[in-house]
Amino acid sequence: MPSTVRTRSPLSMGHFRPELMGRFGVDAAVDPEGHLLSRAAGLDIVGRDFDELSPDFRADVLRQHPRLGLAEEFLACFQARAERKADSSAAHAVQSGLSARMAGNPLDGERV
Repeated sequence: MPSTVRTRSPLSMGHFRPELMGRFGVDAAVDPEGHLLSRAAGLDIVGRDFDELSPDFRADVLRQHPRLGLAEEFLACFQARAERKADSSAAHAVQSGLSARMAGNPLDGERV
């Protein structure tokens, strides 16, 4: 394996492991990469901590990276996985109201 290729440690998948999650997602002291991924996914998918970013910054990001149906595609993938694997984190997310949380994501209402 080339030296530039990194293998994924079990901790780097922490955003999928509820035992590593606290109120703000994955503990940064336990899994820094998982913590950042959890924070980013929470913002991108359901708008968690939306207000921590300035309106100008959000507008700039959305201008450069339009959402282009992200919510619909993400939800469809999670629903399909939930149907295949009833005990998965996707199934738990769908059962706990993921679609409603996604529908309320303020990023999808932002105009650029």
